[in-house]
Order: sequence, then C-alpha cells, then structure tokens
Amino acid sequence: MTALLDVQVPLTLVNQQADESLWCNWVTRALAEIRQKQVSKLVLANAVTFSAPHRLNGKDF
Repeated sequence: MTALLDVQVPLTLVNQQADESLWCNWVTRALAEIRQKQVSKLVLANAVTFSAPHRLNGKDF
C-alpha cells in the first residue's frame, strides 16, 4: 500500500505562485488556446511553499 498520510503538524503558508483568481485566469487562457487549436494540451502547475515548526521526516507519510 502506498497511501500518503496527512501531515500531523501545523503548517504555515510561506509562498504561493498563484492565488485562486490568478489560477482561474490561467485555466481560462489555457482552455481558450486549446479551443483555438493553438495547442492540443497544457500542463498547469502551481508552486506552494509551507514551513513546519520542525523538520519533517518523509518516512512518516
């Protein structure tokens, strides 16, 4: 089984590349470009950085 568990410590949002409004704008633009056949598909990604009160161990997930 490879299911991931929730982080059990409080996390603080440090940085987010796109907020909901900007993300929706990107999706709208991407769909328009697909409809206009400028591209056949796109990958949208959003970088998000969190901080934890202590170092996390990847084996805990």
